[in-house]
Amino acid sequence: MTLDKPSDYIFKKLSFAEESSIKTWTIAADKNILVGWSSDGTGNGLPYWSKDPLITDGEGPNMISPSITNPPYKERKAIASSSQRGALLFGSKSEHYAQRDRASASIISPVIDCENQSTIFLKFNNYYRNFASKTYVEVLSESGNPIHAFQVNKNIQRNVETGRDDYISLDISQYANNRKIRLRFRAEGILYFWLIDDIELWDRKPFEMTFPETSGVSLRSLGIDYRTDLLKGAYQISEKGYPLVVVNFKQNTSTEVRKQLSIKYGAIKVKDCVCNKVELWALTNNVPRGGEEPSAYGNTTSISERVANGNVETPVTGMGHNHYLRGDYNVQAKNQPLGTIPSIGISDPKLKIAVLDTGVDYMHNELKDYIVNAPIESINRLDEDKSCYPDDPIGWNFIDDNNNPFDDMKDGHGTHIAGIIVDNISKVYQGEFGILPVKTHDYKGVGTIFTGICGIYYALKKKAQIINGSWGYFGEKNLALKSALEEAKRANVLFIASSGNLDTNSSRRPKPHLFYPAAFDLANIIAVTALDHKTAPPTLPNFSNYSNVFVDVGAPGDEIISLLPKNGEGKKSGTSMAAPFVTASCAEFFLQGFVGNEIVHKVLDNSTSYKTLSPFIREGKALNIKLGATIFGLA
Repeated sequence: MTLDKPSDYIFKKLSFAEESSIKTWTIAADKNILVGWSSDGTGNGLPYWSKDPLITDGEGPNMISPSITNPPYKERKAIASSSQRGALLFGSKSEHYAQRDRASASIISPVIDCENQSTIFLKFNNYYRNFASKTYVEVLSESGNPIHAFQVNKNIQRNVETGRDDYISLDISQYANNRKIRLRFRAEGILYFWLIDDIELWDRKPFEMTFPETSGVSLRSLGIDYRTDLLKGAYQISEKGYPLVVVNFKQNTSTEVRKQLSIKYGAIKVKDCVCNKVELWALTNNVPRGGEEPSAYGNTTSISERVANGNVETPVTGMGHNHYLRGDYNVQAKNQPLGTIPSIGISDPKLKIAVLDTGVDYMHNELKDYIVNAPIESINRLDEDKSCYPDDPIGWNFIDDNNNPFDDMKDGHGTHIAGIIVDNISKVYQGEFGILPVKTHDYKGVGTIFTGICGIYYALKKKAQIINGSWGYFGEKNLALKSALEEAKRANVLFIASSGNLDTNSSRRPKPHLFYPAAFDLANIIAVTALDHKTAPPTLPNFSNYSNVFVDVGAPGDEIISLLPKNGEGKKSGTSMAAPFVTASCAEFFLQGFVGNEIVHKVLDNSTSYKTLSPFIREGKALNIKLGATIFGLA
């Protein structure tokens, strides 16, 4: 996999770290608007830049909607550009607010050579707060004649500001290709501030770097656009480029309350799942006004701030970015649409194990007798078992929103997982357990927090006692996902989580890279890394994430033979393969009469501690449980 970087595609960059960088620009401004260089990337000295230092309790005459604004602070922070230090600054002077005239200001760049460039995207860091203004970016000819004007910050209302880490990307190809141009940034009317930095010209559509870098490369190779959170975790955006967030509501929250909350946050509902328990929102810039009079306070379109503030709203149990989920995937061609669901499986097992993954080949000869088939459900558009989904006898597909959870990924990730679980339980426990297929990842192996959370709640509705989640993400902690797992905990449902495959120490300080949900500190989660069980003592393969703080146990995960779609079998490696061994171990103890945390303690207490593994796994634990002729192990 080729790891490309933004620098591979940027052919021109203009930043403002030094005052000298602005001397080649041409400034024109009316007397009431300041335009020039900010040495520290802030609007210090402008009216209303500083917030009142006397207000410390979140209240005051100018405080608008405290649940959307940050708690008061003395100074806003600088624009969050990669070059740091200086920036271009526009801002109205004090008298402008009193006179209310339509003053304007602009700044024109030196000549930029775009000859021999057919594709040209303009990208720049943008931190803006509006009172009564309009802002534009214009493409000019070499001699300064206007070619095209883009209005930017168009939907930012009065007393609303963008995030300081915001950026704008514009396709200027048809106006700038194969010629020399200039750029003009122009403001009209009254604005609190407009900070601009790191102006870049790309020869392809701009993208953000992710952690790990391979996440971004994989998503771009699939033609998937994304944005990143403050920790470089990739999350989903809508077709219009709006960030998508997942909102987990308290039970019985009314439709009207949900609607008013979405308006407050400038959100558009995209979809919901599991009887409207969870909603997917697109966060637009159309946040309500933060008041009518000039003020240091107001509302924000900052994604991270809206998510943080959403998590303290009374009706919400959790809100978070709709991160893309990772597994051990190799992309293959999409299978053909699937037919009707056959009559297979086990009707009412003592134990239901939900496999949240790419689906399961429920027609596989080695699996079809172990698929949960709810006898109460029939194909009649009715929801007989009250799962929130009609006609779902053998599971649900949250990718295509239908009742066919077949594994349509040729690589067969979910089928491989199910095969490991069935192989290790069926030798002892026949007719007492079943697999509930829940398709949360598409044929490319791509899933999101939304599909994952929907899968968790669906598994709870279907009375599953163990959930296998061989996936996760790097990025900011997602409280919507955590809330769903806390609800599973209250229901005594275990969640077995893989720890990821980046050979990364998740405990590394001062900036640990945590892989969620494995890194959540919840008693019902068992975080699993992969071990090479062919060595004595067992060792960590060169792909396994590890942590003697967050990882609970290691299990076989290197060159594991299991099932593949269409009655196949094959080898796979990864922490995804290790998790189902622990799931099977948990199943053994459940079928012996243990529940919830009792099972967790049994699994860990019956594991073997190795001093050589203690730097990588809490207490150096390696799974060591016998099921019939199969040894999970490692002793």
